[in-house]
Amino acid sequence: MWCAVTLSLIAIFHLLPDDGDPYGIVRRLVDALPSGSYLVLSHGTADFDPGAKELAAAYRQRGLPLRPRTHAEVERLFDGLELVDSGLVVAHR
Repeated sequence: MWCAVTLSLIAIFHLLPDDGDPYGIVRRLVDALPSGSYLVLSHGTADFDPGAKELAAAYRQRGLPLRPRTHAEVERLFDGLELVDSGLVVAHR
């Protein structure tokens, strides 16, 4: 019997600082999935909004470790995985 799972990590990893090892966490979670499963992930970025850096600073002042990552940094979360169409895109696309 074939079983696929979709791991949905929506609006989580931009709240995990680099020292929380976001890449290692994703890798451990994905490694536990059966073959043929999917990863869905959303992540805040400063690539398109220069105000995101100020927003991150405001979050940190309130004790929340907001860490917007670049497109390349988010793409690394999918290392070793085959992206399906349309790949890694902004949410409204």
